[in-house]
Amino acid sequence: PNAQAMPALPERLPPQFVAGFLAPEGKRNGISGQSGRDFEYVRAALDFDDRHFDDVAVRYKGNGTYNAVPKFGKPSFKIDLNKYVKGQKLAGVSTLNLHSNITEPSWMNEVLAYRLYRDAGAPAPRTAYAKVYVTIPGSQTRKYLGLYSLVENVDTNFFADARYGGPGGAIFKPVTR
Repeated sequence: PNAQAMPALPERLPPQFVAGFLAPEGKRNGISGQSGRDFEYVRAALDFDDRHFDDVAVRYKGNGTYNAVPKFGKPSFKIDLNKYVKGQKLAGVSTLNLHSNITEPSWMNEVLAYRLYRDAGAPAPRTAYAKVYVTIPGSQTRKYLGLYSLVENVDTNFFADARYGGPGGAIFKPVTR
């Protein structure tokens, strides 16, 4: 029949399309970066079941989900066990991601997708669910923030793991520059 040819895709996106997602050079890209947000790590302690870490780094994470925090009141976090005390790990992992799932009402898409990839033999982060409590000395004691998805960080530890044949593997993170 009468099919029209698809226009060729550009090698680079037009500047007017990406302008809203570009941050100043060397800064965080995306919606949060473009509005001047750059999440800094702060020192904290972490209790994970029976494990205690006195000195870890914690920061907010996310772009669109971070911007929804005022509405939903539940930020996502990145925890770096290794930033201040080298060699700290939990089950071979030195960076943990706590996803708030405020944009995913079923709480299952990410967890099930990563499980499907792993079952198919593709490298994919391990996941679990975590009840998150926060204590701020002098302000709050064990305030329940809610249920989070705990997602393994894709970094050098991820590919160094024996699950994927030892060290090696390229890690790419798409950015707008």
